[in-house]
Amino acid sequence: MVLFDRFVKGIKDGDHLGDVEFKLLERRSNGEIATVKYTGGYVIVDNGYLRWSATAPPFKVTNIITEIRWSKCVKLMRKDVECGFGILKGQWRILKTGIRIQGVEAVEEMWFTCSALHNWQLQIDGLDTDWDMTSLPVQSE
Repeated sequence: MVLFDRFVKGIKDGDHLGDVEFKLLERRSNGEIATVKYTGGYVIVDNGYLRWSATAPPFKVTNIITEIRWSKCVKLMRKDVECGFGILKGQWRILKTGIRIQGVEAVEEMWFTCSALHNWQLQIDGLDTDWDMTSLPVQSE
């Protein structure tokens, strides 16, 4: 599937997000923490995707604590995304009953349209404002 995803392939080939810069904290072998600057981008995916430099799936098998944390984080984020898809499917019959239109571009336009209508509904209902992160309940692991 990813072979036909123009966005992911564009990131891999350097056509998309090549000029984006970001910094990450890394622990060096002597225990010192350093800030390292990177360019480019990556896409968080599940294990069904190819292992490219542009994809970041969870680890299948590991006993390294940082990799276990990463994998848990990715799984939690994916659960939120799947929940979002479920909300859209609940609102729009065309997403619930199966897509009968053909062609990647037509399907893309349908998803964009449903997402835009969903966002419009949130705006009309006054639910489109930014969340106050301090008032959200903390979930324990």
